[in-house]
Amino acid sequence: NYVVEKRDVRRKAWQAVDTTVKELKYTVTPLNEGSLYVFRVAAENSAGMGEFCEMEDAVLAKDTFTTPGPPYALTVVEVTKRHVELKWEPPKSHGGRPITKYVIEKKEKLGSRWLKCCKTPDKQSQFKVTDVDEGTEVQFQVRAENEAGVGDPSEPTEILTIEDATSAPSPPLELAVPEASREHISVTWKPPTKDGGSPISGYHVEVAEARPELKWLRVNNRPIKELSFRIDDGIKPEKKYVIRVRAINAVGVSDPSDVSDKVFTKDPDCAPTLDLASQEVVVVEGEKLQLKVPYRAIPTPKMVWKKDEVECKAGERLSMTVEMNSAHLDLLKSSRADAGAYAITLENSLGSATGTVTVKVI
Repeated sequence: NYVVEKRDVRRKAWQAVDTTVKELKYTVTPLNEGSLYVFRVAAENSAGMGEFCEMEDAVLAKDTFTTPGPPYALTVVEVTKRHVELKWEPPKSHGGRPITKYVIEKKEKLGSRWLKCCKTPDKQSQFKVTDVDEGTEVQFQVRAENEAGVGDPSEPTEILTIEDATSAPSPPLELAVPEASREHISVTWKPPTKDGGSPISGYHVEVAEARPELKWLRVNNRPIKELSFRIDDGIKPEKKYVIRVRAINAVGVSDPSDVSDKVFTKDPDCAPTLDLASQEVVVVEGEKLQLKVPYRAIPTPKMVWKKDEVECKAGERLSMTVEMNSAHLDLLKSSRADAGAYAITLENSLGSATGTVTVKVI
């Protein structure tokens, strides 16, 4: 077995902790918080006890855990004249000990101090505060508590008026379209100025193709919690759309926001770039030569093919086409005279790109 002893650095005498330890580790208790200790261990067998192995450095006895971090995402679920229901997310750091409860604090609009309002009975992260006075304007914050104490507060709520909801919200503001492509439209907006006496629980986004008679379609299945949304469903390339947004509270849905400017669904303009995966093509004499060059360019570029520095002209054997994402050169019944360097140049209003393919005829 092993013998474990401890010594407070303020004392000279060693104190036996346990003389029958079988394992290669041991938890020493009790210790006085704030005191410095050194420890030593000796092995013992039937012939007696060996020399002690002593720690070189003293150890400060203190808790290794702290108070929790702040809760986050504090949200107002409901406001009435008799209560306010809050919910939040637990802290990202619990301080090394389980969270036991939460402390809810409130502050009046004109007040300067946060006052403890109530505590949750356990670690639940949603609670209905009933210590409210009708007609007052207050805001709330939440702190987490563990064995070490109460942690830092969450970000506070907006200032709330303690009253029953009376109406739907006013429309959202400042609708904007920061980005669009052939397949999606991104929209942002600001909250309404009036929540109707009840917290905004979400938003609906509606889209319509820009025609004389607008047919509005809601594009979200569930209320949107954020102040932005990416519309992917129902968007077609090369079409013009308009968007509007409505706010939601416990009473109902607001009137729509102002309609956005027309949005044209196309990818952003860019200069041509070529993707020449193969720089050399081999074709059998008499077979059809097909050159396909993938590219990216908006708007669609003009195309010029040259063979050995001479511009190619379409004819009975030769055809050249440019599609949305690829450029083509097709040559019927290739001959050895068709071998050489074929250069393609694509050009639009933003720039140009040139690439070369070497053709061998065997």
